[in-house]
Amino acid sequence: MLDRMKVLILYPTENQASLIKGCVDNLHFKGIKTFALNKNTWDYYTLDSTEFRTVINHLERWRLIMHSPIAQKIVFHSYYLLSKSIGSIFGDFDVVDYNFYSDVIYDKLIVYGKNVGIKQVISFWGSDFYRVSDSTKERRRKYIDLIDAIHLETINVKNDFLNYYNDYITKIKVCNYGIGLFNQIDELVNTRKSIDRNKFYGCNVDGKIIITCGYNARKGQQHELMIRALEMLDDSVKEKIHVVFPMTYASDDSVRADVEKELDSVNFSYTCMTRLLSLEELALLRMNSDIYINMQISDSFSSSTMEYFYTGNIIIIGEWLPYKFLKSEYGIDYTETSKSQLTRNLTSVISDIKNKKDCAAKNKPIVRLLCSWSNVSERLCSMYMELTPYQYKQ
Repeated sequence: MLDRMKVLILYPTENQASLIKGCVDNLHFKGIKTFALNKNTWDYYTLDSTEFRTVINHLERWRLIMHSPIAQKIVFHSYYLLSKSIGSIFGDFDVVDYNFYSDVIYDKLIVYGKNVGIKQVISFWGSDFYRVSDSTKERRRKYIDLIDAIHLETINVKNDFLNYYNDYITKIKVCNYGIGLFNQIDELVNTRKSIDRNKFYGCNVDGKIIITCGYNARKGQQHELMIRALEMLDDSVKEKIHVVFPMTYASDDSVRADVEKELDSVNFSYTCMTRLLSLEELALLRMNSDIYINMQISDSFSSSTMEYFYTGNIIIIGEWLPYKFLKSEYGIDYTETSKSQLTRNLTSVISDIKNKKDCAAKNKPIVRLLCSWSNVSERLCSMYMELTPYQYKQ
């Protein structure tokens, strides 16, 4: 195990809390004392509360300040105060890992961290690289110069990153995150737990092929593109399907309203999942789907997509998305499609659903090897170890 290494993980949104918790738990069991902090809400998580008592006391004092409406205005509108307050705990850590490069607070913290000599990592999640302007990428260059490692999830993202910056090859570490929902899925499979599908989807889906489109309510999912492709299916095919639109997470009310308006005139049965789901319900959503479509504008290595792989879904992915390495390097089965060929590819898959499902079932052990925390945490440990003098105990 590792000796006394302490890592601070910063992240910006509650949507990432579950993954971050899994990261903290698994690093803890590898011997790394890890503390995760949501830089916007000041919520924190650790399994080493005693070790980080000073840090927690500091954060609790700031939490009291934040509860004052007047103080909130001062704090939240002052990047200087926010970065100074968070930066003041850096001395309790060996490494700080900035997850999802999102705003100028990270910029100020990176400068502070460089000045105090702490090792620093930026972990890009995908959209924080792919969906930002070139001017933002250029502004970040001087801060990337200061950090010690760049954490990217796949070789494809690494290549895109290098193609843009033409630099930093020695700083880049490639390692995906683990997926905690796998354990929940396995437990449900082992206990043979099932659901009333008609109740779950809110209508009669007996004998229907369940098709899931995307995984959240963001515009980048390109729901309208998928809806148009589904509507172009032959009527005889549409009679066989029920389409699910998960609109719960990263919910944008305007996007959801647009999708529901688009669905008003379609000639196939569908469900918009809008209520918050428990982890068990989320696992059951994946397990009860037959076909999953990912046509996002951009993506890197979506946990949701890998969960659909893991549950034996037939996967259809936009040909522009960086998943080719799954097929070329790991032999994972899925269908690539252009926008114009989505209807044709759907028709082909549905007409050969049994054989396609048999092929998709073979993905599970490969995906587990690639994405289970038991395998991934070792690689994360190695990334942090390379930045510090700590070594494994023999």
